[in-house]
Amino acid sequence: MNSGSTSQEVVQQLASLAHRLRKNPRFMSYVLDSVMKQERLEEQSLANALDASPAMLARLALCRRPDASSPRFSNEIRQIAGHTQIDASLLAQMIRQVESVERLAERPEATEGEVAESGAGRYARGLLAAARDRVDSAQETASPEEEECDKSEG
Repeated sequence: MNSGSTSQEVVQQLASLAHRLRKNPRFMSYVLDSVMKQERLEEQSLANALDASPAMLARLALCRRPDASSPRFSNEIRQIAGHTQIDASLLAQMIRQVESVERLAERPEATEGEVAESGAGRYARGLLAAARDRVDSAQETASPEEEECDKSEG
């Protein structure tokens, strides 16, 4: 047996272990699996996006998932990036994306009665509030000339 086939076997074993961990949110395998589902990517496409070899992707998948709210998050991302040779900003972005989707999934769903009672539902109000705040603050900072233009167009 040559070292190339041994190395390939090790990568396959690591990938197999990583595959088994994809449902465990404590590992990066879960993050990678979530990103592939969210972005509708195949594993090779994700590897290409991260500029990672299959061996490095398997290595990444076996790393513990850093907590984005932890003060050690940046240090842990840098350690993982160094260990896997994958861009730290891409790793941080992936973790934050997955955590954001997880938080949205935790929001309680409105019942049919609540939706009927309040139109869009009280649960949607929080999500829309940020958009309204941005519009409101933009209107507050409008110059008198812009306000005049708005009045004359309406």
